[in-house]
Amino acid sequence: MPPAVIGDLSDVDTLIFTTLSNDATLRGLCPDGVFWDIANGAIAFVLLTRPPDAEYAGALDGEEGWLRVQYAVKAVIKSSSVVASNNAAFRIHELLHYGLQDTTAGNYTIMHIERTIPIRYQEVDPSNTAMKWQHHGAQYSVMMCPSN
Repeated sequence: MPPAVIGDLSDVDTLIFTTLSNDATLRGLCPDGVFWDIANGAIAFVLLTRPPDAEYAGALDGEEGWLRVQYAVKAVIKSSSVVASNNAAFRIHELLHYGLQDTTAGNYTIMHIERTIPIRYQEVDPSNTAMKWQHHGAQYSVMMCPSN
């Protein structure tokens, strides 16, 4: 059972979004930017999603002990080649897995980020069947604890 008061995750969302958005290497591979859930009109971008559920563990006296949240983060690029999406997925992993450990975001400190489920598939563009959309990234498990 989760604790009675759960901190707002918007600061963690913002940290992840900003980290990806501000990286020049990733912007070069996905110049249309970083988006939550939907990226209308974009052809080379990073897509973030976060399911509404999370795993909680309480601490002593009913305090919030830690929280684990899943984020799906993938590069989506309209291309017949997988090279750019592979490179973007690698960069995403460098930024999240190696760059955000022990970072504070609002009321949380990120303790651990782990790539748990790889994402890699392509789909045919319905308006041009000779063209494909490359999807490459991963689901990341982010474990955090209250920083206050």
